[in-house]
Amino acid sequence: MGFIRGAVASGGRVLIHCFAGAHRAGTTGIAFLMHEEGLGAEAATELAQRSRAIIDPSACGGFVQLLSLLEAGLKSQ
Repeated sequence: MGFIRGAVASGGRVLIHCFAGAHRAGTTGIAFLMHEEGLGAEAATELAQRSRAIIDPSACGGFVQLLSLLEAGLKSQ
């Protein structure tokens, strides 16, 4: 997260990619939004999909559950 945070803070951009840019990379982007913007998984997913409609963590097994675990962990902090 530190690398992404630093690039964004300095006005830069970060490319997070996987084969299609829809599942692994999309889920990583959602997780970043959850950390940085304090969003829940659903709100972060909707925000990410506004920028890249193809993002769909539910299409690949386990990513929705990982985001739920992350949301619970962030809430407990």
